[in-house]
Amino acid sequence: MVDVILCGRPFAQLETLAEAFHPKRVRRTASPVEALRLCGVDEVEDREDLAALPVRAAEIRADHFIVPEGFSVKSFKLACFDMDSTLTRNECIDDMAALVGKGEEVARITREAMEGKLPFAENLRRRVAILEGFPKALLDKVNAETRLQAGAEAWIGFLQKHGVRCAIVTGGFTDSAAALGKRLGIDLWISNTLEWTDEALMTGRVFGPAGGRILDADGKRRALEVLASAAHLSLAQTIAAGDGANDLEMIGAAGFGFAFHGKPVVEAAAPHAVRFGGLDVAMLAFVEAWS
Repeated sequence: MVDVILCGRPFAQLETLAEAFHPKRVRRTASPVEALRLCGVDEVEDREDLAALPVRAAEIRADHFIVPEGFSVKSFKLACFDMDSTLTRNECIDDMAALVGKGEEVARITREAMEGKLPFAENLRRRVAILEGFPKALLDKVNAETRLQAGAEAWIGFLQKHGVRCAIVTGGFTDSAAALGKRLGIDLWISNTLEWTDEALMTGRVFGPAGGRILDADGKRRALEVLASAAHLSLAQTIAAGDGANDLEMIGAAGFGFAFHGKPVVEAAAPHAVRFGGLDVAMLAFVEAWS
């Protein structure tokens, strides 16, 4: 048996979408968005309608989840999230480049990385090299103006309330992750590091955690594995989310992984996706959000 969650549109539209299924019962909520939880849907009886749900939900711009019956956040103890365009609305390096007239050039290369068209590490080095010679004040300004993703605070608060430790796992930069962590009450991050001259100018070089390999798709998955192992957790007890191709391995390895406003290649491969709503929509996958 599974629970089917339909959310983000008026109840009347969601009820029409729900008519195809045969749940044991239906729950309703209006927080954080209007939503229905179809409890105890038979995977065999309704298999064709379950298979058709992603297309039917997208047609009315509704988000949906299909999860085990009674899916509980108590089963999870660690959550790892991408930073740029996931926890925040920004792409940090794009914003830095825009301030010095390099925005279009860097944004184009960023898109190639997020769509998986170039290896992430090579792509990041190219983008950082373009900013050689620019001052650290550039990064400080971008960090100060970072906008949180809709629903980010509520989502992180929900997880922390239920004992889930949250971490930022990003191909972005340590200074940015630290600043964001302070805003969201997250004290753990794994990220890449920019190199600076003694005069606080960018050298155009970037390194991975502890000066090692750049944190790419494989690195993000390994970060999830290492953090889980250090906490004596199985990967089944972890949550992960991101938007780019470099997040897919991490999303796929987690017990509950989802694409958040992901690039097409990410949405197509991720086990779950939030396509239209804010991050807080993800709470609705868990029964605790319906009490």
